[in-house]
Amino acid sequence: MKKHQKLGKGSYCTLYFSGSADGLSVPDEAIAIIDRHVVVGEDWEKVRGGRTLQARRKGWYKGRA
Repeated sequence: MKKHQKLGKGSYCTLYFSGSADGLSVPDEAIAIIDRHVVVGEDWEKVRGGRTLQARRKGWYKGRA
């Protein structure tokens, strides 16, 4: 992540997370909404594309490209 002189570095913030399982087991499915704060000097398409590609490879992302 690039750093801006006044805004600092870009950041992530989890806005919503949902998943359920029995006891201490790992859920079969979970939903997460994560906000990515992009600062001046960062390439939005590169930020978006990189995270989407990682999620697709793991089978997590089924939304729009």
